[in-house]
Amino acid sequence: MQITTFTLRVDDESYNLAIAGLKLKVGSVPELLDEVINIERTSKDIDHIVVLRASLIFSPLLIMKAIYNSLISFKRGRNIAKKFPVEVMLYLSGRRQISEAISLFGPRDSDSRVVICVLSKNRSYAYRILYNIIRKYGITFNLKESIESSLKEILEAYGISRNELISSRISNEDLYVILLKCVLTRIAMRKILK
Repeated sequence: MQITTFTLRVDDESYNLAIAGLKLKVGSVPELLDEVINIERTSKDIDHIVVLRASLIFSPLLIMKAIYNSLISFKRGRNIAKKFPVEVMLYLSGRRQISEAISLFGPRDSDSRVVICVLSKNRSYAYRILYNIIRKYGITFNLKESIESSLKEILEAYGISRNELISSRISNEDLYVILLKCVLTRIAMRKILK
């Protein structure tokens, strides 16, 4: 099972983040979202669960950075969105308009692949909740595997030209590293321009 974990420190508090790409085998996106709402409502150990459309996400690092920035925004009262998952989508998209961010990263009913992120102060709980969701609804997939098939869509979503992609390359960097640098720059600019 491919679950990536991070520990994030914000204002002397530690948060544990578990991320996985989920290929739905059972149920649908609306059923999954209902389950997520139920888990968040009934669990005091979960801070947030974020479900994202997978087509533009090719690295857990992008999600980690967007969630970290969103945590800081909420902690300091500088968030644009009222809901944490929407703030994550804003950072992830590099956009200021909520509707644009949701259009790019909000899961659609017809999606068969999503990315699930569980944020908790309890490390084992974050992992366990994500593990249980995956077992119930499908199997994991490697986020990196979609980079080739989604390249055009990723470039368009982030406003990255092929020339920028080529000129960002240093020595023998592969497409993943080059694209990651370009997209992380967009996410950083969103934080600066906020």
